[in-house]
Amino acid sequence: MKVSDMFPSKYLAASDLRGRDVAVTIDRIAHDSMRDPKSGREIRKPVLYFERKQKGMVLNKTNAFAIAEILGEENTEKWIGCEIVLIPTRTLVAGTEVDCIRVRALLNDNEGAAK
Repeated sequence: MKVSDMFPSKYLAASDLRGRDVAVTIDRIAHDSMRDPKSGREIRKPVLYFERKQKGMVLNKTNAFAIAEILGEENTEKWIGCEIVLIPTRTLVAGTEVDCIRVRALLNDNEGAAK
């Protein structure tokens, strides 16, 4: 049994994407209470929830600004109903490479086609 299966996360993790890019539609944005791993204090963080998905994604600054750029909208209330793609990848945190989720725009049918 995988350790991640023994201790499932309430929030979306890169491993939940199973190595695939996943198109999602933003359903709502909430501010959930969670424990800060550094201080141990209770804090509130923004969480994106998606249509037909159980888990929400804790929204970090990198992804928040990327979504604002993708959608051309800084007002998060206007993100509701918009589509984005979640990408499992890796990033450096304090000199250590870790799994993470990043976002990109949903491609049109003709985008990415060979010209």
